[in-house]
Amino acid sequence: MAPPSIVVGAAAAALNCIPQTFHNPNISGLGISSISAHVVNNWSLEIPQGLYTSHEARNVTDVSFCNVTVTSTHPGWNDTINTQLWLPLDPSDWNGRLQMTGGGGLVTGLLYTAMTGALSDGYASVSTDGGHNSLTDLSVWGLYEDQNPNLYNVLDFAQNSLHEAAVMGKTLTKDFYGKNVSYSYYTGCSTGGRQGLAIAQNYPEDFDGILASAPALKWNDIAIQMLYPMVNLLDQHDGFPNQCELDALTAAAVEACDPKDGVTDGIISAPELCDLDPLTMVGRSIPCGTSSEGHVVNISRIAAIGAKGAWYPVEQSGTALWLGFGQQAQLGGLMNTTTTTTTTNSPSGVSEPEPVPFGPSVQWLACMLKHDPAYDWRTNYNVQQMYEQLKSPENALYRGILSADNPDLSKFRDAGGKMITWQGMADDNIPTAESQDYYQSVEAHDPDVRDYYRYFQPPGIGHCLGGPGFFPGQTFENLVDWVEHGRAPDSLLGVTQPDFNGVISQRPICLYPKRAKYDGEGEVTAAGSWTCQ
Repeated sequence: MAPPSIVVGAAAAALNCIPQTFHNPNISGLGISSISAHVVNNWSLEIPQGLYTSHEARNVTDVSFCNVTVTSTHPGWNDTINTQLWLPLDPSDWNGRLQMTGGGGLVTGLLYTAMTGALSDGYASVSTDGGHNSLTDLSVWGLYEDQNPNLYNVLDFAQNSLHEAAVMGKTLTKDFYGKNVSYSYYTGCSTGGRQGLAIAQNYPEDFDGILASAPALKWNDIAIQMLYPMVNLLDQHDGFPNQCELDALTAAAVEACDPKDGVTDGIISAPELCDLDPLTMVGRSIPCGTSSEGHVVNISRIAAIGAKGAWYPVEQSGTALWLGFGQQAQLGGLMNTTTTTTTTNSPSGVSEPEPVPFGPSVQWLACMLKHDPAYDWRTNYNVQQMYEQLKSPENALYRGILSADNPDLSKFRDAGGKMITWQGMADDNIPTAESQDYYQSVEAHDPDVRDYYRYFQPPGIGHCLGGPGFFPGQTFENLVDWVEHGRAPDSLLGVTQPDFNGVISQRPICLYPKRAKYDGEGEVTAAGSWTCQ
C-alpha cells in the first residue's frame, strides 16, 4: 500500500484535473477553442525498442495521469490543432521536467508509445497532432477540395504547431503543479528528428535539450529522392526483383564487407571500405520463399542494378537525386516487392514481383506535386521528371517551409541549448549521409560545434530502430546529463539484441567522425574492449 501522503497528493491532484485549473496560454496568432481535462487511471502500454525514441523496450503498467487537451486554431487558416499534455497525477511522481515527443512519416505527433514512455520516466509529456488528427492520408489534410495544396496545414505539420505545443506544455504544467518546469526536452526520430532540428533553428529557446534522431531534415527533397531506387529500375527495365534477391545481395555485402573493419561480427562498421559490385552476383542460385512454399531463383540483372542504384549516390547537373544507402540497409525499405501464388504456367508458381513503394513518398508526389491523389507513378514517372521536380519552384516553396538544414545554430548555442543527433549506418529509409552532411555543414559554420551539438553513427542500426547492430538506448539520459551536469558524451553505449546463443554485445558508439576499434584483447562483445579512434 502506498504511503498516505502520496495517496492524498494524488487525490488532491485529481480534483485539480479539471478545465478550470488551466488558463488560456497567450500565444501570438493562435486562438484557443477549448481546454479539456480528465483523469486517466491504470494506463498500461507495452513499448517496443525505439518507439520511445532512443530508449529500450519497456512495459508500462498502471500509470495515472491528468490528460489535458487543447484545441486551437490560427484565425483565417481554418485549421484545428489538438495538443495533449499528460501530467503525472501524483505531484511526487513528477520529476520537474517537460518532455515533448515528435512524430513520424506524415504524422506530426501524438504517438502514444512515446508519450507513455516519457510519462513513465516522470516527465510532463506533451505532443501535438499538427492539425490533422495524426492522419497519414495527405489527400485528406494536404489538399483542398479543388486539389490545391493546403499550405496552412503544411505549415502546421512543419513547425508552427511544435512551438505552440512547447509553450502550452510549459504554461499548463505550471498551472497544474504551481511551479515552472526546471528543464524542457524534445525527442523524436525521422519526421520527429526533422522537427527537433527545425525547433533548434527556428525556436532556439523552446528546449534546453533536443534529441533529433535519423532526421528527415529536407523532407520535401527526401520524399522525392526515396522513390529513386524504384523509379531507376522502372526507367531501365520496367520490372522489379524478387524480395529474396535483394535480401541475398545484402547478405553478400555483409559477408564481404563485415571483416574490413577488423572484426567479423555480422555488422558493417566501415561502409566506405565496402566495394562489392552486385553485378558479380548475377546468375547465382538462391532459395526464395518460405520452407513450405519455397523455390529457387537466380539473382537477376534487375536485382543487381537495383542494389547498385540503392547503394551508391547519384546526381544530375549538380543536383543530388540520391545519396546512397549503407550496404547493410535492408533494400526492402524502399524497394519492397511482393509476389502471390499463381495458377499460370510460371515455372516458379508465383506471379511477377509487384512494387510496394514507400507510402509517404508516393502520397507526397501525387498530392503535393501532381495535385492528383490518383496519380499513377508507375505509368507516368521517371528519373528525369524527378530531377525537374527537385529543381522546380514548387519544391523550392516546400523547401522554405519544411527543410531543417540551416547550418547556423548560433541562436540555439547562445540560448544554452544542447543537441544530440544519431543515425544508423544501416538506415533503410533515409541515407545516413543526410545527417552526416548536415553535421559537417554546421561544423564548417562553427568549428566549436561540439560544445553544443554532437553526432553519432551506430553501425548496423536501421531507421530509428531495428537491425543487428548497436542500439543507443541510453542516449536521452546522456542528453539530460549533458544539459544538467555539463557532461558532454564522447560516446554512446550501443547494445545488440541477443544472438542465437543469447549473447548480447556492447560497444561504444563514438563521437563522429571517430569509430570504435577493437583493442585486440578481451571479449569482442564487451564495450571495454573497444576504443574510439
